[in-house]
Amino acid sequence: VLRKHETEAPVLPEHLSALERAVLQRCLQKDPAARYQSVHDLIAAFGGQEPSLGAPPLPPVRGEAASCVPPPLPPAARTPPPLPPPLPPLPRRRRGLGVLFLLCVLVLPGALLVFMASAREERSAALASERAARERSRSFPRAATSAPRPTELRDKVNQHVYAVQRSARNPTRNKVELSELDAAKLGAPPDFENYCAQVKVLAKAPAFSAGHAQKLERLGRPSFLAGIALLQDLDYEDQDECRCAANLHRFLAHVTAIEGLCVEAPARDPSSTDTCRFIVMADGWRRLAEQFAKDDAEYKKLLVCKGKLAAGDR
Repeated sequence: VLRKHETEAPVLPEHLSALERAVLQRCLQKDPAARYQSVHDLIAAFGGQEPSLGAPPLPPVRGEAASCVPPPLPPAARTPPPLPPPLPPLPRRRRGLGVLFLLCVLVLPGALLVFMASAREERSAALASERAARERSRSFPRAATSAPRPTELRDKVNQHVYAVQRSARNPTRNKVELSELDAAKLGAPPDFENYCAQVKVLAKAPAFSAGHAQKLERLGRPSFLAGIALLQDLDYEDQDECRCAANLHRFLAHVTAIEGLCVEAPARDPSSTDTCRFIVMADGWRRLAEQFAKDDAEYKKLLVCKGKLAAGDR
């Protein structure tokens, strides 16, 4: 069909006259340049007369239906009525006022709705923050005047984490020396070595196990101190021991809900920057235990302020 549209001439009805065939064939030429270039040329080809196109007359209507058929309209009635004259253009000032009115009608309601929605969202956010503050105040009652509030303790812990992170950004310049954790000074139990052995199994695992970490978490603060003590004894120039350190970091973060003191194990032999960064993080965990987990009571406050433990839990 597409090829016929491009090459073959259309088939015209047989009842057309020779003049009508010639005119229609020129109108349907494949090349637009070969067609009539204007309506005046088409009318001139018909000799100035309206073409009838040779349509056969309709058969006469007989019976009662003949009276229902209206007579044909005269030629004058078939011409469309003249169009009304165009309206004069509005003055420039009046057009500007009309555009301004449309803008006011269309834009102002939308801007008002957006303003009301933003005000409603700000109000709801303020109410939510006040509600959360009230809930926090209920969850963390002030016990004594000298004891720091949980929010103050949380701020101090966050400041410590931020300071360690700043040192870890440029660890080769901010070098630190690893110091052994004094577990006895922090009130570790006599069988502290057994806790270290159990945590070391998690550290040497090929991948970190959250289930294993949860079991060690039930042992309480000694497992937390054991993980920090093991960090001080690792050789951070060895890739395997860096992987053990990464597992210990994840274990300590799981126990305390402190996420800012973790380092991922390098994929190859650790560089000097990697080694210094692991040392900075190990020292950060040690100083955190010495400042905020000196005994079981302070360790519980640390867990409470980080949301890991409720105020009434033991």
